[in-house]
Amino acid sequence: FYKVCFHTLAIITGISILFIFEWRLALITLLSFPLGIIGPKLLSPKASKAGTTRKEEDANTMSAIQENLLAQRVIRAFALQTAYIEKFAIRLGNLHARSLDLHRTTLFINKTSSVGVLILQLIVLLGGAFLAVKGYLTGGILVSFLAILSGIGNSARALTGTASELVQAAAGLQRVHAFLNEPIEPNSEKRTTPLPTFQDQIRF
Repeated sequence: FYKVCFHTLAIITGISILFIFEWRLALITLLSFPLGIIGPKLLSPKASKAGTTRKEEDANTMSAIQENLLAQRVIRAFALQTAYIEKFAIRLGNLHARSLDLHRTTLFINKTSSVGVLILQLIVLLGGAFLAVKGYLTGGILVSFLAILSGIGNSARALTGTASELVQAAAGLQRVHAFLNEPIEPNSEKRTTPLPTFQDQIRF
């Protein structure tokens, strides 16, 4: 949370300083800024789905481990070790595949953000070079502007780097909500047997 607040404040402060240096380049930066977030915005739903699937596979794997531990006597009695090992190997393969999907998606989010920031800096550099050639600003102002913009880009990349943590947290919350929203069986109370009332004395 503190990391997100710090980098968000750094981006806002940096953009404010850019407007003090050169408002035209700052306006170009502000208009081009969505290029740095369009990639993560498009990939976030896919990453969230991959995170939820990974959490489900984690739960299934843990259930399989618990089942194997509780059924050790039955497995040994009927010589089912090979069958259970093969079944668990398939479960681990599914978990590995889901983990790769989650890692690949979060990696794409970080890379698309970095590419968007580089494109933004290139647009600002070209715009600043055009204004410098026309005599609207000096080379020193352009260099200082690009230095501050580089710091903003680093904060933007660091802010996007928290996407994997946010995706995993969102997937965990979805699992919790799914558990809490499980319907209660209407006949669950009918299967319970009420305890008889106390009718005799207690003797020691």
